[in-house]
Amino acid sequence: NVNVYPNPANEYFYVMLDSYTDNIQFDLFDLNQKLISNYQLNGYSNTINLSKIANGMYMYKVYTTDKIIKTGKVCIMENSLLR
Repeated sequence: NVNVYPNPANEYFYVMLDSYTDNIQFDLFDLNQKLISNYQLNGYSNTINLSKIANGMYMYKVYTTDKIIKTGKVCIMENSLLR
């Protein structure tokens, strides 16, 4: 199981994994499915820095080389990039 919070997020959000294996990736896409950022998840608790990502709605995918673990949407708002 994967938890992504808070949602909506501002400068950071957290990705918590119930179990961990090597090579878990987190991709963030805009609503046109353009890849915005990719992160390697390391361990059970991960912090994703959003400070350089514009406000808006995004989709995410958590996956390994052989399977998709979770997909969803996250809203980024009140980001310092636009202040």
